[in-house]
Amino acid sequence: MYRRPSNPKTVNLMLHDATDSPWQLRLSDDCLRFIGRYKRVEGFHVDAMMLFEGLRKSG
Repeated sequence: MYRRPSNPKTVNLMLHDATDSPWQLRLSDDCLRFIGRYKRVEGFHVDAMMLFEGLRKSG
């Protein structure tokens, strides 16, 4: 069985919406696979919402 550490680490990502307004996303460091600079991709929000919904349900 997986046990979360007593002192979990978080990662804060500063993202930008379509109007270039910043917003912060805080995630557990164990759910991040790769972080890099990406250009905005049309339609990505659909997949991203499914990903975050899966993360929410699993942890």
